[in-house]
Amino acid sequence: MQKYSTEEVIQFLINDKLLIPKKEFITSQAKENKKQGLFYMLTGNINIFDQRGNLVKIYSTDEEKEWREIMQMYRFSMQFKSIKINMILESLITKRKISLETIHKYMKENTWISHTFAFSLANSQSITYTFYNIIYILLKEYFHLFEKQLKHNNLTSLDVFMFIDSLTLKFEGLIRELFSINNYPTFILNNDTGTAFEKDLNALLHDENIKNFLDEDELLFYKYLFIEQEGINLRNRIAHSLFFEQEYDMGLANLLFIALLRLFKFIIENK
Repeated sequence: MQKYSTEEVIQFLINDKLLIPKKEFITSQAKENKKQGLFYMLTGNINIFDQRGNLVKIYSTDEEKEWREIMQMYRFSMQFKSIKINMILESLITKRKISLETIHKYMKENTWISHTFAFSLANSQSITYTFYNIIYILLKEYFHLFEKQLKHNNLTSLDVFMFIDSLTLKFEGLIRELFSINNYPTFILNNDTGTAFEKDLNALLHDENIKNFLDEDELLFYKYLFIEQEGINLRNRIAHSLFFEQEYDMGLANLLFIALLRLFKFIIENK
């Protein structure tokens, strides 16, 4: 990528489909397996257990089993994609094609994350807020970790867990804000009780409106990374302290970095 400008490289990281598996290919492979009459399609229910031995999901219908096969194949494909992502990012950062300064500049000048928003409270007061400062601090930590890895090659899980935990839990707020900006409902109303509660990341990623922000390849990537039991399930496992210390590594931090950049493509007008 030496011949490309820094902005073109950032645009590649934001938009290019080479970095994540294609849903069409994964789905077609899963259907081909079903057509061949593999054993898992002929048996009864498929029970899924978590790492602690708890039964967390039961696949009983052909459709459910096909979805499980999609997730299994996605995991396999993502192992190779992760290697590619790690190599690309290492090359780009080593050659200074991207850096904290260039990513920060792009985020500030070209993305909705740099905007300041106003929110009206129930007591008729209002506050202003932005995601900009938090995301900048997390990006600063990410590049610090990457530089440390390049220089010393001795990163441990303890070095990266704060970054991974913090950024993972911010995605729910970022996506909810995109819903809010576009006047899509961010809450679920209980008509029986009249109560309402905010949608969590699971509900947001299953909401039809998410397709206005993430295409089918990106949406499958987000589901695999954050909420699927058969995927990494990062959001749910971190939120409930179920992610083991040994699972934290720089490769996972790189996936989160790519997931964050995918949200950079949205632009809103100043209001």
